[in-house]
Amino acid sequence: RLFPNPAKDVVNVTYDFNESTDLNITIISSVGQVVSEISLDGAVSGTEILDVSKLVPGLYFVQLADGTNQSTKRVVIEQ
Repeated sequence: RLFPNPAKDVVNVTYDFNESTDLNITIISSVGQVVSEISLDGAVSGTEILDVSKLVPGLYFVQLADGTNQSTKRVVIEQ
């Protein structure tokens, strides 16, 4: 889950896995540029708070990848 959307200062990413996994969270601009990347070792469940306050307003993609699976969500950053 990703909230709030649209966002201004932070985006919360919640995740819940059945077992411990290494998780990569990447924010990608609408033109495909990686603007932020976080790696979490041994993630099971929780919420990661992403600071988006310095991003230019617009459309971004938040990608979660655990090595085998990948999920991408759209998020709009406002002023």
